[in-house]
Amino acid sequence: MPSTIQPSAARNRYRLFELVQPAESLSIYSFTSGNALYNGNEWFTQPLAVVKNSTLLSENIIALTFVAIYEDVNGNTIENHYYSSAPSANFPQPVEANNIPPNVRVTMLAIDEVSALRMQKQNISLPTVNTESDLPALESVLVAQKLNYQKFQGVVRIGAAQWITE
Repeated sequence: MPSTIQPSAARNRYRLFELVQPAESLSIYSFTSGNALYNGNEWFTQPLAVVKNSTLLSENIIALTFVAIYEDVNGNTIENHYYSSAPSANFPQPVEANNIPPNVRVTMLAIDEVSALRMQKQNISLPTVNTESDLPALESVLVAQKLNYQKFQGVVRIGAAQWITE
């Protein structure tokens, strides 16, 4: 009797993708041109649906945050969870206005495959992480649910961000 191959169950996973849009088809400008207040996500969610524009980097990445780190004119650290290149109404403008941050703190949380399978089987959902300040709540849920995770954190220096604070 021939054996039959059973289709594998769908795998619901947190996934980290890289999106690379060719310059000639960069879609963000079609949404932001003439609309400085645009805050939607169609500019990247639509191209993510096109396989050739996105690459799966990793599974089971449950949080990824970026915090811009600046120094003010006195050398004090300013951490900013929100970067905007829009003109500031303040005068003088804050030192970080329209400048790429010289340093960015990157934090990533990843779970192991056993925990991912258990999350899927038990339908465990995780809290949303919008900023670095949301990470402790996420970590509390992970510990309470006995999910194995690892936290990676580092500061990336952006060499091209050469600007002065005078």
